[in-house]
Amino acid sequence: MIVLWGLLYSVPNLYPDDEALQITTEGLSLNSADIEVVTTALEAAQVEFFGVEGNDTNLLVRFDSVEDQLRAKTAIEDALGADYIVALNLAPTTPNWMQAIGAGKMNLGLDLQGGVHFLMEVDMDAALERRMNDNLSNVRTILREERIRTRGLNLISNSHLEVRFANAGERSQARSELIDNFPEMLFQNRDVGDIFILDMRMTADTILQVHRDTLQANRTTLLNRVDALGVAEPTVQQQGANRIVVELPGVQDPAQAIRILQRIATLEFHLEAEIGATSLSYEPYEYQGLLVNVDNDVILQGDRVSNVRSTLDQNGLPQVQINLD
Repeated sequence: MIVLWGLLYSVPNLYPDDEALQITTEGLSLNSADIEVVTTALEAAQVEFFGVEGNDTNLLVRFDSVEDQLRAKTAIEDALGADYIVALNLAPTTPNWMQAIGAGKMNLGLDLQGGVHFLMEVDMDAALERRMNDNLSNVRTILREERIRTRGLNLISNSHLEVRFANAGERSQARSELIDNFPEMLFQNRDVGDIFILDMRMTADTILQVHRDTLQANRTTLLNRVDALGVAEPTVQQQGANRIVVELPGVQDPAQAIRILQRIATLEFHLEAEIGATSLSYEPYEYQGLLVNVDNDVILQGDRVSNVRSTLDQNGLPQVQINLD
């Protein structure tokens, strides 16, 4: 009996994979209109295919040969446009009833199946600089609200900023206000001639935590990008202090994989600029014909988002609910 079960679960390895194209898109659901565009494009290009299958997140088109697969990729990309991702892939031909009982092909990995291997380095300096720019903006806001005058705020490095004052009294008052708001910073007084400086530096523990959070955020984002490729058993893991290894067995198009993995967006929250604000303090942004002036200061970043979901408001209109940590 054990031998029979072993033979049954080894049979899927005898079924060869089909050449296939996997079609996905970011931020939009796929529907019957997309299927119609794909089939029309393939028929116009006279490419033989097995039909289009899938759901609202991805479509799969199967082919007899690599030549048909490559011709179809060009035709579909031209028809769908840049908002869609068309990736070369392999599709299993294991019967549905075997898949239903968990009898699938053995994943061969990079050594036997081929694929692509990426070693990606995370820009930790840029992450620290973004954090310090946020701190600089917050320091400016607090001092303005407390009516404490300064002679300038400067970002010295990606972990060090300085605030300049005309006298020691204003510096002392500012330090008292800031020290409770920035527990992750070290404060130190410094005098240069008649300028009284307050130095603020990130602690070593804070720098390490920024590194960890940045690496984890990038790893999570890469995992989401890899899902768009439909790869069986991908590997996305940390290597060292600032690198991430990505292995994609079976992927046939390294250039397309790179394009997908590089689509990493930074989420930032900004307020609308106040009326009368100087033009240097905001950026104009046009959306659906409406022009809005967006304040340059970042009030929140994507690492503060714990959950996002689409819902309907009280008027039945679509909205996005964002939960913060």
